[in-house]
Amino acid sequence: PYRLGAICAGAVVAFEMAAQLLAAGERVSPLVLVDPPLPSGELPWTARVPRLLLLQALLPLRRSWGLARLVMRALGTPFRSVAELGVWLQFRRASYRHRLRPLPLDVFVVGTDERLRPFGEGRWARLLKGHVRVFTVGAGHRAIFDPHNEDAERCCREAVRAAQAIEADRDAEAASAAVRV
Repeated sequence: PYRLGAICAGAVVAFEMAAQLLAAGERVSPLVLVDPPLPSGELPWTARVPRLLLLQALLPLRRSWGLARLVMRALGTPFRSVAELGVWLQFRRASYRHRLRPLPLDVFVVGTDERLRPFGEGRWARLLKGHVRVFTVGAGHRAIFDPHNEDAERCCREAVRAAQAIEADRDAEAASAAVRV
């Protein structure tokens, strides 16, 4: 089986990869998503387009990084550079055009308070059709990336172990069924 997991925006990509693999008839282990963002379509366009346009306007300010940093802080963005902002904007534009489909797969989610607060409601709840187990760590998205965050490491290990245990149970069940036949 395919074992997929990813952090941040990569979690949305892993989710889509799992959907495509399942549609192709492949076996996919339970997903491990680490601090996934809200999937596209969660916010109405009137709420997201003005902010995207403001952030887009920062891209030419690469040379005056101080001004760009001030504007990004005022908007409450987590970006450390204009280049990082540019990559994020490209990903968001692509994700707004793509709509995820519901996925009948078990999912383990490790996330921060700020991202998990809306997780059980909204679009993720409509997309996840299998068993969902959530592990909460830290208060902000940057906490996930802190190499000294032992809680995040423990939760990630626990999520991976749980996904592996489900896959092992499925394999044992399939082997047992094959023996009975």
